[in-house]
Amino acid sequence: LHCASYHGGPLAGGMTLYLKAGPDGTSVGDCPFAHYVRIVLNEKGLEYDLKPCTQDTKPQWLIDYYDGSMPALRHRKECYVESDIIAQYLDFFFQD
Repeated sequence: LHCASYHGGPLAGGMTLYLKAGPDGTSVGDCPFAHYVRIVLNEKGLEYDLKPCTQDTKPQWLIDYYDGSMPALRHRKECYVESDIIAQYLDFFFQD
């Protein structure tokens, strides 16, 4: 993690959320776990990029290191999968 010297936690910014794409392959799909992560990100006012993915458009690193699991939150050099783990990470480091 990229840590800030004043509190020892990661800095906001540089977040990308990879999630299941809708039927057209480019819009957001119907995964409730991804929607949950989006709600947490939005409630915390955190900026992030959204990357809907199909089986064919998943990044190779996501397949190689995380078995292609989504939702996946990449924050700078770190990546977290599973909606509950992502929410815990966000709650711990980005408290109100």
